Amino acid sequence: MVLYGTVIRATSIKNRETKKDFACKNCGKIYTASSDILEYNQFKLPPVCGGEVEKAHNPFINMLNAMKKKGGAGFNKNFGGTHIGMCNSRNFLPIHGTAQYKDY
Repeated sequence: MVLYGTVIRATSIKNRETKKDFACKNCGKIYTASSDILEYNQFKLPPVCGGEVEKAHNPFINMLNAMKKKGGAGFNKNFGGTHIGMCNSRNFLPIHGTAQYKDY
């Protein structure tokens, strides 16, 4: 048996976001995340950002480390400057206009 005819869609076309770019709030590193239909279309982002940021040295930690090394009240006077460290932020902002959609 063969049927000929036109299929008419009874509902409107639905779409879902499949990919989207997110930027770290602290360092600005961009991550592309994809959504999974089995996870209720939630985007999988890394638990922490792996970007690098410039951080200032903490003089109090330096003083405590110097006291531990010397066993007394001697202090290391190298308190200034900055170093490059891991961002480790958990805040990601979506970048508008980067979403990719798929119709179903």
